[in-house]
Amino acid sequence: MSRAGAAAIALLLFLAAAAPAAAQNRLEGSVDAQVEDTDNARLAPDGATKDADQILEIHPSIEGALETRGVMATLNYTLNYSGYAHDSDLSRVLHDLQSNAKLIWWDDLDVQVGEDLAAVPVDFGAPVDNPVNDVQASRAHGKVVLSHGLGAANRLLIGYELQRVDYIKVNKNDPKPPQYLMQLPGASFQRDLGPSASAALEYRYEVTTFDKQTAPSAGNYTAHVVDLAPAWQVNDWLSANGAFGAQFVKYQNLSGSKTRALFDLGVRADSDIASVRLSADRHVTQDVGGGAADVTMASLDAEYDPTAPWSVGVLASYGDLHDVVTGSNPLGSRGYVEGGLNLAYRVSQGTLRIGAIHHQSTDSGPKIVANRFTVGLGGSF
Repeated sequence: MSRAGAAAIALLLFLAAAAPAAAQNRLEGSVDAQVEDTDNARLAPDGATKDADQILEIHPSIEGALETRGVMATLNYTLNYSGYAHDSDLSRVLHDLQSNAKLIWWDDLDVQVGEDLAAVPVDFGAPVDNPVNDVQASRAHGKVVLSHGLGAANRLLIGYELQRVDYIKVNKNDPKPPQYLMQLPGASFQRDLGPSASAALEYRYEVTTFDKQTAPSAGNYTAHVVDLAPAWQVNDWLSANGAFGAQFVKYQNLSGSKTRALFDLGVRADSDIASVRLSADRHVTQDVGGGAADVTMASLDAEYDPTAPWSVGVLASYGDLHDVVTGSNPLGSRGYVEGGLNLAYRVSQGTLRIGAIHHQSTDSGPKIVANRFTVGLGGSF
């Protein structure tokens, strides 16, 4: 863990320990284990030798919340162990953590600190959730937001957020991507549009500074981001939200600025026996090597869960990454399509699951095709 991450964790613990006796506590745990059979363990491109393998995956998780007089803290942590039966050098442990502490003394002032751990894909054309394609990222963050009511329906927010992103080597073959500090001052004007709808006009200024020894060729960058973000609770079971705007990005070692349209759409439908989630977004970000990239993603996730002990789910996703600066990513422009099916059956102490996923890369660069079949059992405690 980085120094910034360790400092964030220490501050979270201090805030929780220093606060008065808790008014509400919650602590839950679960463990999930599955065996996966894959026809392409090393994610070899077409034309190269593909190695089949069996992978034992174990995912113990803990989720907790602590609310005291003045502090609200939350913790969600999952340890992801992947053990390869044949290519043991691919085995690794990755961590998924979201921890956050929020001061709740004031209604109009939001102060938060936190630490996140997440897996980040190296190749956007390979399966983004495959441990062979992932490196471990650490993000320490904090923010301060001041809000002020402007009548009954309007609110103005002004804030500043700071993020420090580092990478932790969990496998000897992992690359070490550029590490950076990001500053995000911004403002938002929010308006209620009746009892079930709202809209926000948002502006933020992004300043990203890379560590000198690992800075990408385009160098540091700044960006002005403006968007309009509506949200609508259509009825009891259907909701929608979105953001539409533009990013104006300036890179240290490039002349001029890059202007990109952005959008972020989400639709969710829930009933007693089924749920459907649709999402799509496009924005300028950076690839794992620090290069500027246009990213477009879309996904569909549906589940049918009747009163019977079984349920079925389907998923489909699409991703596309294009370099803003041609040639900055040695893998070229990358993308993928993916589809899968999950079956679940509830037993007395947990849930038995069977799943299958097909993945295929698109665009330029090496073409990667991988099929996975999983059998797993999970339960809570």
